[in-house]
Amino acid sequence: MSPKLFREPEVARSAAPAYAESYYPRNTFGWHELRALITSQYQYIDAPRPEIYDLERDPDETHNLAASQSTIAAALQDELRTLEGRYTNASLPQEPNAVGPETLEKLRSLGYVGYRAPGADGNSSVIRADPKDKIQVLNQMLRAGDLRSQQRYAEADEILTSLERSEPKLYILGFEHGETLLDWGKAGESIREFHKALTLNPSFDEAWMGLGRAAFILGKNKDAVEAFNLALGLNPRDYLARRSLARVYWRENQPEEAERELARVAGEHPEFAEGRAEHGVALAKVRKYREAIAELHAASTLGYRDSVLYYYLGLSYAETGDAKRAIEAYQKAVEVDPNYAAAYVRLALQYRQSGDLAKARLYYQKTCKLSEELCREYAPQF
Repeated sequence: MSPKLFREPEVARSAAPAYAESYYPRNTFGWHELRALITSQYQYIDAPRPEIYDLERDPDETHNLAASQSTIAAALQDELRTLEGRYTNASLPQEPNAVGPETLEKLRSLGYVGYRAPGADGNSSVIRADPKDKIQVLNQMLRAGDLRSQQRYAEADEILTSLERSEPKLYILGFEHGETLLDWGKAGESIREFHKALTLNPSFDEAWMGLGRAAFILGKNKDAVEAFNLALGLNPRDYLARRSLARVYWRENQPEEAERELARVAGEHPEFAEGRAEHGVALAKVRKYREAIAELHAASTLGYRDSVLYYYLGLSYAETGDAKRAIEAYQKAVEVDPNYAAAYVRLALQYRQSGDLAKARLYYQKTCKLSEELCREYAPQF
């Protein structure tokens, strides 16, 4: 095992034994979970191949005594089991993230009948790999991730392809490979990899997210909606999935559905400024202008400063008859983005309506410098 995995702080050890556990290997990779008992003298790690370290004589935990100290190992294992029995909450559900019936039925309809995640399977009889035997695999995965972050996609792809051959049941590899291909601009190929991950673990919500993003890039809106909805069925509070779903609805010209999803994001994450701004824009697009003003102001108060926010704030003020505030908001929009042609034409229209024809003409001319299309569209009014 990696040295000092459960190492306690460098302070005097208590006479009372301490318990430690890590389900990261199991929940992430399907490998064996790790539990440890730490006494005043020993650290015992319960794994397929147990480990014992004498903390007094071997503080760096370099010499595993499990083979030579079988009697001590048995005693420590018994003490560990006693602690587990004492503190385990039997009332906790075995599957805290149980999949709802609608999501389960959808997974089954797609051919994913055995949807249980390998890492979440509570069957103790399942033979799982000892994490210390998989350190090289983990290091290779981390190396691939580093290469991906450096945009060295071909090298990362080579490592992940090799790992998939040697670790065919490690579902996270398909996900990581899919993410790499997606970043590489190979959305079509990434779909195959996400499906590999989902075949091994259909309840892996992040893989459904990856599949949805790939489908969205490829213009497969129906597939994207299906994937994002499945991700939400598995993790209803995934605000990224809701925002992604809203983007598909915008593309499909379904603004009410987009606003509904963004309302959930804003309601569940009220301190998320960008989410509040997106909801405010959506409210303006479905003509709920007073609600839009409140939401856009909330985003601004949270520190979000964006030309689109100010544009739709101006539009909402204009539609509710507050010309002065509309002009102020449009002015902020062009301050943030001096090339925002749509905001200039709105300023031109607003000044024209208020009777200031000189300013109206000035802002219309700025519009024409930035957008021939808007210039032609509004020419009859100027």
